[in-house]
Amino acid sequence: MPFRYDHTHIIHRDPEAAVKFYGDILGAKLLDRAERLGAPNYKMEIGGGIFSVRGVRTAEAPMSPGFQPRLGVDHLGFYMEKGSYAATVRRLREKGIQIIEEEDLPALRILYFYGPDGMVIELMDPK
Repeated sequence: MPFRYDHTHIIHRDPEAAVKFYGDILGAKLLDRAERLGAPNYKMEIGGGIFSVRGVRTAEAPMSPGFQPRLGVDHLGFYMEKGSYAATVRRLREKGIQIIEEEDLPALRILYFYGPDGMVIELMDPK
């Protein structure tokens, strides 16, 4: 049976702030908003990929983000426009975002930073 990847759900304590962050920092577009099981759910798109940001549902008690390495989703990875590494780093720092790791590999440069609720985000600049 063939499968096709569709989306990922990310739970945030303040989903509205997370939606704003993903829009402002990553350029994510809000596609839809719905309420389900007592929590808002926002469908967003980045570069053709879909993810959902949702709040904590009634009677849920999610764990706080842990340290790396962790089980489950480790990070979200996105390509940036080729050659935009320096401008992207500058923009992130201007917005007060702390970069937690940078690496220069043969085929690309990468950086990692924390998003809302400790979500680790990777940006890759192809060479």
